[in-house]
Amino acid sequence: MTYIAIEGVDGAGKTSLVNELESRLAERCLIIRQPSDSPYGREIRGIISESCDDSFDVHMKLALLFALDRLLLKPVIEAALDEGLIVITDRDVWSSYVYQFMVQDYVPALNRGAARPSFTFLLTAPVETLCARLAQRGKLNVFDDDSVEVIKGRQEHYRSLCKDWSRFAIELDATCSTEDLVEQVLSELSLA
Repeated sequence: MTYIAIEGVDGAGKTSLVNELESRLAERCLIIRQPSDSPYGREIRGIISESCDDSFDVHMKLALLFALDRLLLKPVIEAALDEGLIVITDRDVWSSYVYQFMVQDYVPALNRGAARPSFTFLLTAPVETLCARLAQRGKLNVFDDDSVEVIKGRQEHYRSLCKDWSRFAIELDATCSTEDLVEQVLSELSLA
């Protein structure tokens, strides 16, 4: 079947879209959250929620842990695909390029053995909209920087990845309703 990634900056609506896709596809899909509930995923959550350090060492540690987490997820993803399920993840390697930017040169090698999505959907919105969404939900971790410059830079980085991988990626307007986004995703996957 198909393995898809939903990507975008914090506040773009990834969780809402993944939740609605899960509701619509029910038993036909498996949802993968990154970070996962593995020991590596729990370590990632701990670093993100407790650290205020934005150093090279923290970025490298997170890049390594995300890569290990993805490696642990690979057999789960492959088994689900073999069963004919659609696998949906709320983040993938693009997030490591964007959020662990200090070590992005290492990201491809670290993730070489990870499962690769068949297709990536990038959620984008005007920076002001994203800032308002982040301000509304409050700061959840060290990477929830709601400054216009940071969000704009991250979104542009995602857009450049989408352009580089345009054969396997599409940008979606995250200001659309979640229902409209679901329809767009399902249509692209010929599941509507």
